[in-house]
Amino acid sequence: MPSAVSGLTKKDAPSAAEVPGCSTRQSAARRQRYCAYMAPRSGTINSVVAKYRIRGEFTKLAPSTQKAWLPWIDRVQSHWGKLNIKQFENPSIRQDIKEWRDNWRKTPRSADYAKQVRSRILGFAIENGMLTANPCGDIANIYTSDRSDII
Repeated sequence: MPSAVSGLTKKDAPSAAEVPGCSTRQSAARRQRYCAYMAPRSGTINSVVAKYRIRGEFTKLAPSTQKAWLPWIDRVQSHWGKLNIKQFENPSIRQDIKEWRDNWRKTPRSADYAKQVRSRILGFAIENGMLTANPCGDIANIYTSDRSDII
């Protein structure tokens, strides 16, 4: 049965090693209760990110990609985490996303990476019926390269 707070099932419960103060003899139900207690408020970006990390395509990414994405996911959570997911239905959020991305304008690849990770999280929300459209979808990348001299 899914937790009322986080929507996690016993199958989604973390291993004993992932739960502070938890031994391998403790049940999945105890670990599930811990997750429910620590879970972010339902309907927020933090809750979407938590589900994305457990059930989304994130789990299928190569370990090196996961390692590269984690700092960006943390940045998404620290800036946007407490917002209700429905606030991303408002078209004016696009400007806020551009301004957030522009924090890294001096390093264009990083700025685009920030937008890419943000977009993937919102894509997960769409796939799971939490959003109807991705406001990052057609925001242009900052980085451009001209490799014609190499070819």
